[in-house]
Amino acid sequence: MRFDDQKRKVFVKYPPPPYAEDGAVLYEQALENMFDPMSDWKDYHVRIKGKALSSNGSNSMTAKPLEPSEENGHGQTSFNRLKKGFSISKLPDSHEVAGMSSYGTASSPKEMQSTTINLMKPSQKNDNRKTSFQAVNKRISLSKSPDSQDFIRTSTFSSASPRNNSAYETAANINDLLHSVLEFQQNILVEIKIIKKSISNMQENIDGLRMSSGPSKNPRILGSASQLAEKYKYEIPFKSKDELQRFEGNLKINQELRKDFQDILSNAVDPTGVISRSIVSMLKMFLSKNVAVQFTAIKNTQKKKAIIKTEFFKHIEIVIKDRRSHANMITTDKDMHGALTSVMSNTGAWDSSAKKKYGHEFSRQR
Repeated sequence: MRFDDQKRKVFVKYPPPPYAEDGAVLYEQALENMFDPMSDWKDYHVRIKGKALSSNGSNSMTAKPLEPSEENGHGQTSFNRLKKGFSISKLPDSHEVAGMSSYGTASSPKEMQSTTINLMKPSQKNDNRKTSFQAVNKRISLSKSPDSQDFIRTSTFSSASPRNNSAYETAANINDLLHSVLEFQQNILVEIKIIKKSISNMQENIDGLRMSSGPSKNPRILGSASQLAEKYKYEIPFKSKDELQRFEGNLKINQELRKDFQDILSNAVDPTGVISRSIVSMLKMFLSKNVAVQFTAIKNTQKKKAIIKTEFFKHIEIVIKDRRSHANMITTDKDMHGALTSVMSNTGAWDSSAKKKYGHEFSRQR
């Protein structure tokens, strides 16, 4: 604030419009702490008319806002409605601004000087649009007026006691509580998303189990090769390579057949986990001697095909590795190749008793 003796004006800096709540709080903080005004704050002036009261008690005067000039852009009628009487004391060294209420015109003062303004009660002739002032200190705040673009409003506070901050503390506590509630709600939303994702994954797993279980409502669990032959119309053990190839073709397209085949193979797994014993038991369940001797173990030859590359043996390998893993036994490809080579090198020694031994019912060993 700057007081000009020659021009008889008081220059005051205020924030630019619009005067929202945040701007008012900023201005109040600036008054309390005597901050330097912002560079974008506008300069308003009030022209002094009458006699002033100096610091030594002489030259008393009454001052009121004059009508704005054409440059300020404010309306003539709205300005006249808000004229108010007040007395001014020039205190060059003061660091406290008690407050004021006025319209003003824009100006560009080069320096700011602290001045205390004691507002007096307006005349009873003032209309009901004017703000009533008590002869106490005022605190400047900002708001919007329907009759003016830039309106500077004052709020009364007691000069005898410090300002009561209980209302502000309550508002701050409520604000903190609302932030805590909002954060809690956001955490709940995150947990809900995680639960929904888990439910979705569980549903996918259930659907996968339903598909793997087959379409039958009461599936019959097969326990022997003879039951498999009866269900799918095969002659087991296979007596020709053509029958075996037809069976392998169906294994690729029939999911239920693959499941039944692996169930029966699991019954032939050696209880002690010996790979070669498991392989020979499985082969003798489904292959006759005449078919077995037409295969080699690992590599193809001009006349024979390697049985390890067939769809038939692929499921044998799956079952053996699965059962051994349940017993915490590691099965490498080298282990499988060595056991298969040993078995296929002895297929010529198979006798007819193998059919009698391995073709009948096997109890489930799960």
